[in-house]
Amino acid sequence: MDTLPPPTKPQAVITATYTLWGSVVVAIIKKLADSTSPETHQGVVLTIPLLITICAFIGILIFNISTGKNWARILLVFLTVLSLVPLARIMLDTSIHAPLITTLSSVQIVMQFYASFLLFTEPGSQWFKEST
Repeated sequence: MDTLPPPTKPQAVITATYTLWGSVVVAIIKKLADSTSPETHQGVVLTIPLLITICAFIGILIFNISTGKNWARILLVFLTVLSLVPLARIMLDTSIHAPLITTLSSVQIVMQFYASFLLFTEPGSQWFKEST
């Protein structure tokens, strides 16, 4: 049986993957800098394991995106859109007394939408079609 080699990953997908990893780094910095969150008041005992669990889940999602799994890029967009509601509340609550958190939140969401844009437009979208 003759099998074709997997299609070459386009630069847009590589850039999206790096952008998503950057978004994870921004999220970690934001969480560690946010001394006003309820998790911080509950202590590091709860914050660190939660942060590790979320980063592991997102890391698995990014890995699957980078290997061409279409479900992973769809889940990314779903989670990005779903995060807008709590993110808007956080940004409104912190805009006055914690401008760093507001700025980091803005940077994070822009990075996620940019990565989604790269994954759902040509040549990224075509690569996902060819990968399945």
